[in-house]
Amino acid sequence: MKNNLYKILLAPIGIMLAFTFVAGVTVFGTMQQVTTETVECKIERNDSSLSYCGQNGDLGRKTDYKTFDELVKNESRHWDNPAKTAKIWLKGYDEYVYVVVDQWNDGYSITYFYTQKKGQNFVEAGYLVSPNRVKVKDGVIYVCNDDSMETYLITSNGRELAHKDYIEKKSLWGYTNSGYNESSRQKFTGGEKGYQKFMDDYLKASELY
Repeated sequence: MKNNLYKILLAPIGIMLAFTFVAGVTVFGTMQQVTTETVECKIERNDSSLSYCGQNGDLGRKTDYKTFDELVKNESRHWDNPAKTAKIWLKGYDEYVYVVVDQWNDGYSITYFYTQKKGQNFVEAGYLVSPNRVKVKDGVIYVCNDDSMETYLITSNGRELAHKDYIEKKSLWGYTNSGYNESSRQKFTGGEKGYQKFMDDYLKASELY
């Protein structure tokens, strides 16, 4: 998806309607590391699902709520159709990650990720917009877009949803990573076979609800 599509999709968030709470699931695991040659990779050129929160310096938005039920009840006015929720484990983060998924009428969904340190209010770490369901496998978030495959993690401080891997379908340009730090990104050299491996992992991954 292009940046102008994000502006169109994300604009209505402040006026979305109420949704119903549904209990979530728990997913565990670790992700196998991929090692190739080192290359400097930037996010700007991709068709990513990632929200603008990082670019706007709005990482880790602190909410007013200390319980998930309270958060769901009071922030529901921002979402459109009845939403689904989940509680998952992710690689490299020691606490639960709380998820709210809102399905839009146009077929796209927006998936919010929240974290909470003991005794503190919930923090919105970021959100993803995708035409397909966001999934989890081996403690890693998987996203399948029309033109790319992506994976994500939550930073160790719980305040940011961050890229792990990214590969474009047509050009096969992209990178893989053992974590989320840009300094450890490796140039993707797997070709079509490597891209298909990411697609297979996505198909095998667990749905969030």
